[in-house]
Amino acid sequence: MTLRELKKVLPDEYGAWAMWLVPFLAGAKLAHQWNGKTVLWFFFLAVFYVLKNPFIEWILKNSVLFRPHPSKRERILISSAFPLVGVAGAVWFFSQTDLTSALIAAGIGIVLALFYLILDVQKQGRSLIGQWVGVVLLTFAAPLTAVALGGVFNGPALIVWTANILYFAHSIYTVRGWMNSRKRDTASKTTVRLFRPLFLYWGLTLLLAIAAVFLRWVPAVWFVLLLPTTIFIGLFTAGLYRRITIRQIGFLEVAHTLIFSALLILLIP
Repeated sequence: MTLRELKKVLPDEYGAWAMWLVPFLAGAKLAHQWNGKTVLWFFFLAVFYVLKNPFIEWILKNSVLFRPHPSKRERILISSAFPLVGVAGAVWFFSQTDLTSALIAAGIGIVLALFYLILDVQKQGRSLIGQWVGVVLLTFAAPLTAVALGGVFNGPALIVWTANILYFAHSIYTVRGWMNSRKRDTASKTTVRLFRPLFLYWGLTLLLAIAAVFLRWVPAVWFVLLLPTTIFIGLFTAGLYRRITIRQIGFLEVAHTLIFSALLILLIP
């Protein structure tokens, strides 16, 4: 495989890479583990991730076993490597940790992976529900990492997972709003109408954060996690979206994801 082919095989959705890398770091912080086992778990998650398309497509197109055209049965067989590798790696790591936490984490992970696989086979991966399942699955790296490295599946793990879900899901509505703003039939629509789903989503996120603080699930200082995205959404919908490309949106997302991840790591005790 040449370097050019490798670039085609590796998933090029940088936002998706961040969706499991940031939770991975958060999970390692929850477990207080920064050693060789952490590095090994990182490589396992990386392999698990790249087994998604387009790696599967490359295998189907280039393997002599599936030429000239893979059948539906062969496609499902190769695609099943995605959850199977996850199960195999999880069994090895979870055999060395708390059994109850391992069973809970493994069960949730398998269900999410299979749900995503079903949507992917049905070509629904880009639908709204498909994108949400993708976010929930990738950010599950937080509690999964915590358990795999010797921690437990508890309240803090759920809170960190939820924080990652709420943060990364905003990009679904940001990109959808930007794409709608580029359509001819939406040229006359106001900013509020174009980004209504984004405003509703982030408004609900803020209300949920207030409720979490009121119920003492998280300290009030955790509100700082919402600031980078709130500022970004404010600037973006104030008119920035009219002057930037989808690639530039990606760079902006990366920039404030770095801020979010740094704050999250600092806040986890």
